[in-house]
Amino acid sequence: MTEELKQQIRLFWDRYPCAADRSNQERYSKTYFEELAQKRYLIEPEIISFAQFDHYRGRDVLEVGVGPGHDFRQWVAAGANAYGIDFSSEAIHHTTAYLQHFGLNAKEIKIGDAENLPYPADRFDLVYSWGVLHHTPDTQKALSEIVRVCQPGGICKVMFYHRNSLYAFYLWLKYALLKGRPWQSFGWCIGHFLESPGTQAFSVTEVRKMLNRLPVQIIKISPTLTYYDLLKNRSAPIRAFAWLLSFLLGGNRVGWFMLIEFQKKN
Repeated sequence: MTEELKQQIRLFWDRYPCAADRSNQERYSKTYFEELAQKRYLIEPEIISFAQFDHYRGRDVLEVGVGPGHDFRQWVAAGANAYGIDFSSEAIHHTTAYLQHFGLNAKEIKIGDAENLPYPADRFDLVYSWGVLHHTPDTQKALSEIVRVCQPGGICKVMFYHRNSLYAFYLWLKYALLKGRPWQSFGWCIGHFLESPGTQAFSVTEVRKMLNRLPVQIIKISPTLTYYDLLKNRSAPIRAFAWLLSFLLGGNRVGWFMLIEFQKKN
């Protein structure tokens, strides 16, 4: 069943590359990538401060799940020795074309499985994965793998979807309450209707438990309010309602993105 689900996930991302529908430019053109990148960092500005691309010049960096290549381009442009994998062949094609348009050369880009990383232990200074590991069936195994390939003293930075968030609540309203099935959980709605089949989202407690099974020192597990929680693509009254709701529920505590950073123990 797990392998069947993995193939469904692969087919989804081959068919629908991440956020590719945000551009009307010719696919794989330079203007296509430029428009997608501009929109990505406008909608998800958290990436820049979290990744700290400029801090890893000359360091060995692995990105697990390069997607269409936006963050991977940043690693390469910043001078990191950048290695990237993705489960989707379309993602590899996107990223390769992206780098070619900007005259950039990575150390390596190839197809790979987050649950079985094709690298030796203690290999990288940084392992980075933005919004990817919650799509693989065995997220605990994927976490174990990124820790395995990280050097002792090295850093891992990942983003997971946060189940106890406003955006998850909106999904529940849309796919459970308004469909006459209010007994369904936030997790059920996310797994059935968000992105690839079986998408997961976690609580802070669940992430902490997963990391406590590994030889790491937790630096932070920080939910963060996002564009999606605050409904920034909606009308002013709806945006005001979302802001008020977020304020009453604790601000970042109910954010959709969970920014997670930890260090592999020596």
